[in-house]
Amino acid sequence: TCFGLYGEKKKGAIDSYRMPLYRKDYVTCVEAYSMMPSVFDDMTPQTDMWYEGQGNIAEGKEDWQYLVQRCHEEGLAVVTYIQYFSYGPVGFDFARRHPDWLTYGKDGRPNAWFDVDALSKQRYEPASLGAGTYGGITPGEFLPSKQVVGDYWIEQCKKSSEMFGWDGFRSDGEPGIVEGYDYTGKLEPLKDPGPDNAAYMTKVRKELSAAHPGYLFGWNTTVFGYPEKISSEEEFDVIVPGSYCLYEFFNSAPQPSSVYHPWKKAAFYLQQEATPIRRRGGFSHAGWMPSCRYLEAVASASGVQIDTWSLPANYRQWEFRWAEYLWDCNLRYVRPAADAVKVEGPASIWWEDTVNARELPGGGKRVIVHLLNMPEKDDDGWADKPPAPAENVKVTFTTPAGRKLSKIAAISPDVPGDVVPVTPAADGSVTVPEVKVWTVVVAEFK
Repeated sequence: TCFGLYGEKKKGAIDSYRMPLYRKDYVTCVEAYSMMPSVFDDMTPQTDMWYEGQGNIAEGKEDWQYLVQRCHEEGLAVVTYIQYFSYGPVGFDFARRHPDWLTYGKDGRPNAWFDVDALSKQRYEPASLGAGTYGGITPGEFLPSKQVVGDYWIEQCKKSSEMFGWDGFRSDGEPGIVEGYDYTGKLEPLKDPGPDNAAYMTKVRKELSAAHPGYLFGWNTTVFGYPEKISSEEEFDVIVPGSYCLYEFFNSAPQPSSVYHPWKKAAFYLQQEATPIRRRGGFSHAGWMPSCRYLEAVASASGVQIDTWSLPANYRQWEFRWAEYLWDCNLRYVRPAADAVKVEGPASIWWEDTVNARELPGGGKRVIVHLLNMPEKDDDGWADKPPAPAENVKVTFTTPAGRKLSKIAAISPDVPGDVVPVTPAADGSVTVPEVKVWTVVVAEFK
């Protein structure tokens, strides 16, 4: 993700810094984070330079258009970040133009927050204000009678892609239909929002895909429902297939007080969230937060791509090289794990919660076990302090009925060249000589 590009084309920074960085880190898709005057209602700025409504950071049209051009030349997709909120002076001007489009509470107020002095300064002296979000209002939660709002958002997405060349979006939450009061104080009830919002999201996907074939969709959402369910099952059936789904609640995990902080709890909640996403053919992500080797390992072993920064050396590149064995949405967790594999080794090796399998074309089957060499204390893992390497870890796969073992291999981001040499014994087992932090053993049967 990136933002604050103003002046980078002229300085040559896009070519000298950004493109080499993306290639070095195996980036396949770049996100333009909240770079618009307002991320709901002004996705097509008419000036060459502006300040973000959400972040109050300077942006330039030619900079973004050039970045998209260069990414496309290198085979990278670029998506934009949008919301159901309007931010900054532009967002509040939009609300003033369309008070009848807003949803109001029983007290007659729309869902909004603002700092009057800061918003005034953002309008007239943005450069003196500094980065920050100084006010927002919510037009994207609209009444049943105000489908015009949803249609407007779709058109903004289309026009923005035409202006900048976006390949898709990540929507931080989903715009949609809600119960509430109109600007005259009349209640518009909505007993069951599920079917109506599923229909609206079907329209979103259909129209954007027709206007821009291959359009990419991403959502900040919570599909399983912890700590809260963001949408209905009907809506998830529409938005999840083929989409990026970000479990943002997980970003509290590095904090000792977080329910996700213990590593086994982290895996439990990540897998709980990923299960219904995988089942619908979507891709499960979690973040944003600083990373470490254990966070990368536990998340990917759970089938989730962690969206992080301060990446440990080599890990993200390794994960992209071997993504087929980590993030394939056709993988399924094996419960109990002992039905598929047996692991013998030091007590520090954790594997029971990270066994995955999938059926292969032609009647084959792939079974994957992640060997994680865990420190005794959870905090040591977050501090990236592994215990001594675990030696001579024996892995024995159970051959499924009617099949035979065809190949077995071990890979790890902790060894040069990725591949850990192993030789299958007569019983089909292999012994991994050393696990530093994370080793993955893959068996295929035919």
